[in-house]
Amino acid sequence: MTLSPPTGSVRLVAIAIVVWIVQPFSAGVVIGTALSDATESFRTTVSVAAWIAWLVILLAIAVPRPVTLT
Repeated sequence: MTLSPPTGSVRLVAIAIVVWIVQPFSAGVVIGTALSDATESFRTTVSVAAWIAWLVILLAIAVPRPVTLT
C-alpha cells in the first residue's frame, strides 16, 4: 500500500483547521481587551458565544460531510 501526497483541497482544509485552532490565542486577547470595560455578565455572555461559534466552525471545517459523523 502506497500513500499518495495530499491533494490541494486536502492541504487547504488542513491549513484551515490549523489556522482556526490557533484563533483563540490571537483573537482571545483582542476580544478580552475590547470587553475590558464591559460588565461581567456581558463579558461572560460574549465569551461563551465566541467559544460556541469557534467550536461550531471548527466542526464544520473538520467534518465536511454529515456521513463522516456515522
